[in-house]
Order: sequence, then C-alpha cells, then structure tokens
Amino acid sequence: VFKLSSSGANWNLSVLHDFGTNSTDGHVPVASLVEAMDGALYGTCSSGGRFAGGTIFKMNKDGSGYEIVHHFGAQSTDGKNPQAALVVGGDGAFYGTACLGGELGLGEIFKVSPVCALAFDTQRRLAVTGPPGWKWQIQSTESLTPPQWTPKKNVVRRVDPLLVDPAVFHLPLHLQQFFRVVLIE
Repeated sequence: VFKLSSSGANWNLSVLHDFGTNSTDGHVPVASLVEAMDGALYGTCSSGGRFAGGTIFKMNKDGSGYEIVHHFGAQSTDGKNPQAALVVGGDGAFYGTACLGGELGLGEIFKVSPVCALAFDTQRRLAVTGPPGWKWQIQSTESLTPPQWTPKKNVVRRVDPLLVDPAVFHLPLHLQQFFRVVLIE
C-alpha cells in the first residue's frame, strides 16, 4: 500500500505497508482501498492469510494500525480469492465478492460486519469496545426465550473503550438483564 502526495510541484511516494511480512499476512492486493466510517482504510488481498484464501485488512491513513480483519478459506464453503474492492453499505458492513469457494466452489458474495463487545468492569460500568467512530445502540432484555430487545442508549465509541454507567439504564441491581450492542450507522 502506498500514499502519493504532492508538495507544490513535487510528488512524494510513501510506502505504508509491504505485504507478506509474516506467514499469516495477505498477498497480492489487486483491488483499490475503501475508507470506512471509522476513517480507516480497508482492502483485500487475493491470496495468503492464515488459510491461503486471501484476507481483508485494515490500516490507518498513515500506515499505522495494520491488522487482518478476516482470513478467507477457513471452511470448505468459505469464499476464497477476493479480487474486487470492498463496498461499504449503509449499515456499515463491508460487501464484496470472492471468485472461488462458496458452496459450489464458484465464488460468493460476502458481508463482513464490524464487531463490538460488551463487558462490565470492576465498577459495574458497561465497557463497549469495537471500531472507533461507529454508532452503536445498547439494548437489553430480561429473557432470552424469546428475547425482546429494548433500546437503552446510543453510543459512539472514539478511541478508548467507552464506559457507560449502569445508572444510565435505570435497572434494579437484583434484576437479571442480558445486553447486546447493535450497529445502527
């Protein structure tokens, strides 16, 4: 991945990432990058990765924060060899195509959604972690059979884990509650 910038009449080429620097890195990035709602750049490699079926990667615009978001080919029905650019949907998920794999081995259309997690810290605050810049909604239910999810609070995570005080939910401490986080933008 490289960055081409101009300074007056001069052009500067900066290498942001060299692929194949470790055994699980992707190889052969043939598609363009896409900027997501979190401000990071996302792209695909058509080969390499943990299962040799290609990867989806993420990095900051300055080249820092490089990480593999998805390894293709983990299962026999998983797509392999993505060769087109990702598209960011209105739901914040990434959509794309893989030219091999899938149920019939002839490719697939895939969707990869950002992941967010919830945990209570030692002060009983709800810690929300996930990609910064995405808008999430915390929901709760008292039963999982069947669940009836009730919106509790909309949050936007910045850089550090977002801590939400349980008083925000107005929940009695003795009441059993289940929580989830849903991407809303």
